[in-house]
Amino acid sequence: MKTTQLKSVVGLFFFGLGAFQLPGQALLWEISGNSLSETSYLFGSIHIQDKRVFQLDSEVWNRFEKASNFALEFDLESVNQHEIAMRMMMSKPYSEILSKEDYQLLENVIKTHTQIPFFAIQQMKPFFVSALISQSVLAMDEDHPLDLFLLKKARESHKTILELESFDEQINVIDNIPFDEQLEGLLKLIRNPDLKNSLETEVENLVITYLSQDDTKLYQLILESDESETFMKRFLIERNHNMFKKIQTFIAKESTFIVVGAGHLGGDEGLVQLLKNAGYTLTPIKF
Repeated sequence: MKTTQLKSVVGLFFFGLGAFQLPGQALLWEISGNSLSETSYLFGSIHIQDKRVFQLDSEVWNRFEKASNFALEFDLESVNQHEIAMRMMMSKPYSEILSKEDYQLLENVIKTHTQIPFFAIQQMKPFFVSALISQSVLAMDEDHPLDLFLLKKARESHKTILELESFDEQINVIDNIPFDEQLEGLLKLIRNPDLKNSLETEVENLVITYLSQDDTKLYQLILESDESETFMKRFLIERNHNMFKKIQTFIAKESTFIVVGAGHLGGDEGLVQLLKNAGYTLTPIKF
């Protein structure tokens, strides 16, 4: 599998929405107070290449330029691609796991909906195969997903790049999902007789919600997904608390422009609320 495809599959689910915006709901937040010597910024991104999400105006870029450092969940480009590939694999091929009917169905879906050779996913964990299939309906208007585009701009501006998580921490989130749950999710996906339309509708709802800049509605949309409660707790809540600790360390030292998947902003245990609870002032910035 190509390096860009590896990055997209992993990034799609970790990074993991302007229309009407409700008070206090935003994608860009100014962090101040609580004895901070400099203001920092928290931005909710999305790991897609749809040109609609790239409409960032001066409100965003002015804050981006003010910050000395740039922080993101983790820098996928710094990870050895062979290591990524190995962590995505399982011990047995699908021919030994699935019934003949489901195996044939999986082959048909991969050949119909993706450009990946079927042999390349034979021992890929179900979570990542589901990601590949879901990714097949995404628009590819820009060269990079939004979060990696911002990372590229940060490098061009010679900002210090900081990571909120390690590759191991992110992959462990997936490895801790019971295999049966992963497989059940994949089977539900490929057994959908209206797969393409269903995926296109889900992606469009996600993009429209993102463009509304309503972090609360976006968080609610994620909660209403088919993922298990255990997965959502690990994928969102536990990671929010871990990233919150790193964010406190970063912003205490220098002004930092922090980019996370927008789903991490909202909710009672989202990053915005965690920072407020710790005594910081969070001011929404409209753009």
